[in-house]
Parts: sequence; structure tokens; C-alpha cells
Amino acid sequence: MSFKDKSIKITDWVGRILFIGDYDDEQVDIILDANRCECEDGCDECDNTGYIGDFSVEWIDHDDKDGCNVYEYINY
Repeated sequence: MSFKDKSIKITDWVGRILFIGDYDDEQVDIILDANRCECEDGCDECDNTGYIGDFSVEWIDHDDKDGCNVYEYINY
């Protein structure tokens, strides 16, 4: 990871912030468990993210242009 801050923001479909903090915080899994897709390797329904539902997960300090996909980090 080429950036110093590993903070993410999880928001729901109306823009309410559900979580702000480190991507590896235990609260991330608690929040996202209800939205995990049943697939094992990614599928069209979850757009290969492993999650379904109307929410978004974003890095706070950078964009995905550097190749650091936030979903890869919260999945491992």
C-alpha cells in the first residue's frame, strides 16, 4: 500500500455514514456481514466485490487510481 492512511468510509444509500476508520477494524466486518454475497469467488450480482446492497466503501485519503481497490483490502 503506497499511502499512509488506511482509513475508509462506509455510507448507506442515503449518504448516512455507517463507519469511518481503519479498513482492518473489527467493526468493518460487523457492518458489512449483512451485505455479504453468497458467492465464493465473485459474481455478476455483487460485481465481483463480495458484497451486495446499497452502500459504498471508499478510501478517505486517495482514489483507486493507484490500484488499491478498497474491496480487496476489506476482504483479506
